[in-house]
This record gives sequence, C-alpha cells and structure tokens, in this order.
Amino acid sequence: MSGSLHSESRLRFGFDSQRGETVLRERRAGGLCHFGKPYREGGLLALQIVNPTAGIFAGDHWRLAVELEKKARVRLSNPSANRFHTMKGGSATLDQDIAVGAGGWLDFQPQWIIPQRGSAVTQTTRLQVAEGASLVYGEWLAPGRVAHGEEHRFRRLTTRLQLTVGERLVAREQMILEPAQGPWPLTVPDWEHCFYGAFWVVGAHDGEHLARAVHGLPSEGLRAGYSELQPGVGVVRLLAARSLLLKGASRAVRESLEPFFPLLAGGNRLIV
Repeated sequence: MSGSLHSESRLRFGFDSQRGETVLRERRAGGLCHFGKPYREGGLLALQIVNPTAGIFAGDHWRLAVELEKKARVRLSNPSANRFHTMKGGSATLDQDIAVGAGGWLDFQPQWIIPQRGSAVTQTTRLQVAEGASLVYGEWLAPGRVAHGEEHRFRRLTTRLQLTVGERLVAREQMILEPAQGPWPLTVPDWEHCFYGAFWVVGAHDGEHLARAVHGLPSEGLRAGYSELQPGVGVVRLLAARSLLLKGASRAVRESLEPFFPLLAGGNRLIV
C-alpha cells in the first residue's frame, strides 16, 4: 500500500562479566521504530521504544525482535500510547519476538493499545523464556479514543500471544475483537467503559501471595484475577471501568511482585 512502512527492528543485550553490567550489543531501528539512548537504573539497563509516526497506519508491518543473552537485565518501556490510526481500508500487522536467556531479567512496561475508527490490526507476540530467567510482560487495551467519544469503532483487532518457558509451551491464546459482529466481549454490567490489562509473570515468585494481593485490590470499578499456569509462571488479568483505575491496579500488582523481583522497584514511576 502506498505510503505504508515495513520495519524490521532488533535489540540484543548481553552481560559483560568483567564490568559486571548489562550492555547493548546490537540495535537496529526502522521507519516505525526508534530507540532512545539506554541508561542504567538500579542494576539494569533501561531503554525506551519510540514510534516516530505516533501509531500504525494501514499497510504498515512492524517486526520487533528483542534478545537478552545470559544474565542480561533490561527494562523496556514506551513513552506514549500505541495508536492504530483510522483506516479506510487495508490492515496492519505487528510481530514481537522476545527471548530471555538463562539468568536474564526483562521488565517490559505496558502502554496503551488504542484502536481507532476503521482500523484492522493483527498483533502477534512470542515470548521465549529460558529456565532460570525472569520476565514481567504487560499489556493494556482501550476500547477506542474514549476521551473523543469514539468507542468500539475499529473493524478488527486480533491479538495472539505464545509463551514458552524452557522447552515447554505454557500458553497460547488468541483474542479476536470485531465490534460489527457483536457486542464488545470485555464488558461488566453498569460500566460505561471497560479497559483491559494483563501481566505475564515468569520467575521465582509466590503464586499464592500474588493471588491474595490481586484479590485484595479495591473491587469498585475493577475486576482482577490471577491464574497460575505452572510453578513460577502465571498471568494477572484486569478489567477496569476507567483507565486510571487500571493504572493504579497495575502499580499495585507490580509492587506486590517487588519482594520476589527487586529489579521491578523504580519502574512504577513510568506508569503515568
């Protein structure tokens, strides 16, 4: 499609044993992706992923590959929402391949996915986590540009996620949302809007502790649950009536994980 962008972006991190710190070994950006300058924060290397077009347009294809070699410790974040812009026709695709090596640690901060009028996007995420590695991966979904009175006006949103730990496939899920084919499935009676969030957690943590923390979240305007997929692997799912409630619940979930993942400390300031 004329004017569309196809981007292949890659980040590769390693651990310098002589210096005792994580280093950026490879960085390759594209038209849909720029990378900020990495900086050190609390024992890890932090970096921002920036979309210079402020979103995705019809015909765009963006593939992002992130690799953490053994013992690398990284935090990735986005400074702004990922908007799927208005599309009069066509569609766009996003592919994310994220691999964390043994002894590695990755904190992938969520940012909003906001599908706008007429957009049709497929996003596929593959998470490969080695035995002995840790991961906290978040995602947030808005029903549209709610502040502009635009809700459930996109054509189609397909999200796929696959999680492999060691050599074992732990989770594979797909969500297809087509507002024209039926009501928004992420609804709660008496809520005007519904925002969705999820945190995939891999690494040594107390599932019962996390479940209690999740179930102890305020219930007004919020629904939350935790599922343990196997020891040390679980997913927290959140539904909120307002975006601010989802952000507050996300901070609380991350804070409940800090005793098990001390490197999470400090990352909550990015949830604004």
